Amino acid sequence: MTRKIYILYFLILFLGCQDNLLDPSVTKSVSNDNFKLSMSLSDDIVHEAGNIKVDVSLERTVDAPFFLPSKMLGEWYLREINDQILTEDSLQIVYEFLADSTYGISKTFSFNSKSLGSQVLGKWNVYSDTDYQLIHGYDTTTTAEETLNEWPVGDTTYTVTTHDIIHIDSIRTLEYTFSNDYGVTLTNKIIYNYMTVTELDTTITWNNGDSGAWGTGRDTVNTTDSTSTDRDGLWDFTQDNITTLTVHFYDVQGGEHSSFNTTFDIDIATIPIGSFMYWAGDNYRSVVLQKTGASTTFDTPDDSTASFQGGWTFTQTANELTVTTNLNNTEESGLISFDTPGSVVPVGGYMYWITNDNQYTFEKKADPGTSDPNFELLDMSLIVSALGGDIYVLNSTYGSEYKSFDVEIGSGTGDEYKATCFFEPSSSAGSNGYISTQFDDITLTISVYIIQD
Repeated sequence: MTRKIYILYFLILFLGCQDNLLDPSVTKSVSNDNFKLSMSLSDDIVHEAGNIKVDVSLERTVDAPFFLPSKMLGEWYLREINDQILTEDSLQIVYEFLADSTYGISKTFSFNSKSLGSQVLGKWNVYSDTDYQLIHGYDTTTTAEETLNEWPVGDTTYTVTTHDIIHIDSIRTLEYTFSNDYGVTLTNKIIYNYMTVTELDTTITWNNGDSGAWGTGRDTVNTTDSTSTDRDGLWDFTQDNITTLTVHFYDVQGGEHSSFNTTFDIDIATIPIGSFMYWAGDNYRSVVLQKTGASTTFDTPDDSTASFQGGWTFTQTANELTVTTNLNNTEESGLISFDTPGSVVPVGGYMYWITNDNQYTFEKKADPGTSDPNFELLDMSLIVSALGGDIYVLNSTYGSEYKSFDVEIGSGTGDEYKATCFFEPSSSAGSNGYISTQFDDITLTISVYIIQD
């Protein structure tokens, strides 16, 4: 029984060793404080007319450190200052922080028609108004009866009379017309709709005083009439966090001034006919207006841009970054923070700067156009080189003594970058060669034996 166990153990050990003998691949690795670099060859023996596969991997062994000031580099929109949102369509401010410790500010003033109030321009019919009753009234009157004709026939008298029944239906329309000279006209119009029903009645009267109806005829006519009054005034417009429209009339003592928070059902510079404007005023007044006519818009001047240049410095303690700017001998200093972890803020990310005087919010506009070695930790290139042959990459027909790969690797422990290439011996290589790979200060080499065909 014991002998059989020994024989079985020997067979298992032999088969395991046989697997290792059948696998010709060779792998080596080496590490520094931050990375582990590994290289694997499909074989360390290669025929002169053949090639071997080379797999290289770079693994991050600790979370990446990063240089906080490098996160600031690039162009940034200034979106808020002291909780005041900047309206991009009228004023755009861009900061650009450069690696040479200089920065620039550009301020572009845009006098576009929207910021001047072009959305308000045109004729607007009041669709509803909580302060005004638009249904004006309804009334019915009947005129006195009039005898048109009367004639006797024997002992009978025929009489034809007429009267009118008049139905009066009136509605009020209010229409605002806003012009590009900031004048406004309010038209208060009452439209009367008349429906006149004319009745013709024929009666028969006998000598004994009895009477009877002969017949009734009706004719209906519809007519309209209107009265209107105009008030002329001025309007002004501000567009900050809330769009405010103020209408001024001066035909009463002290003037009449009404301000409305104003919104539209479509947010474009020129509101199309048929769209709606909404007013929310004092004392809970609510007005809905529908555009019925267009008006000439504003002529706007070209954009105007002013640029300023200054310098910036920083101090970094642990994960806190303090930045000081100097512009025209005026310094401003405070803590910088970001909404994005890691070493890079993507376009669209935010940066916050709190100084003794102001609070700023920036949005990343663009990455820096140039880099500076003072703001980089590593040369992020992986190089595979060879002696006794050339290195090829997949699907390439051109080989060289070395190939360089741009490393893109995550910032967390365990993140990995991989590259694959091939070693092909040269005809004059001899029998010995080697393949090396290098990243930063890490280098490893594997020797290969070349068989002459």
